[in-house]
Amino acid sequence: MKTVFTLALSLVFVFSFAQDAIKERKLIGQWELKVDIEKAIEEESKDMNLFERMVAGAVSGFVDQALSSIQLIFEFQSNDRVKLAVIGGDEAPEIEDLRYNLIDGKLYIEDFESADAKLDFDGYWMWQDDQLINFDKDGSINKNVFMIRKGK
Repeated sequence: MKTVFTLALSLVFVFSFAQDAIKERKLIGQWELKVDIEKAIEEESKDMNLFERMVAGAVSGFVDQALSSIQLIFEFQSNDRVKLAVIGGDEAPEIEDLRYNLIDGKLYIEDFESADAKLDFDGYWMWQDDQLINFDKDGSINKNVFMIRKGK
């Protein structure tokens, strides 16, 4: 009986953290990129010495301030197109020539380069708890980088 309970508890735990395949019909629309800089710096600074932690703390405050003043909105459209709007300040530049692919239930956004901008989108995205969660190419999760549906 104890083994059955342990197995059932393990399955509940595994399925609660599982990522779901992305379907285009659920993806279409606007998504806002979120980055939790403080948590990311905190996790990375565990192996740093005191001076390195002080520098990282100062930089994280600056980066957090800069990111909080802008919004990065990805608008996924049909036909594998995505538009990126950078909202903040006086201008709101848009990049409309981005493309995405859904491969094996994973969302890949293609890199972009023009005379004005270069964007590298390493890794991929998957569903988890109504969010798009970022993963590195090797499959490790970037839990501090995610997208939420705009307007929720």
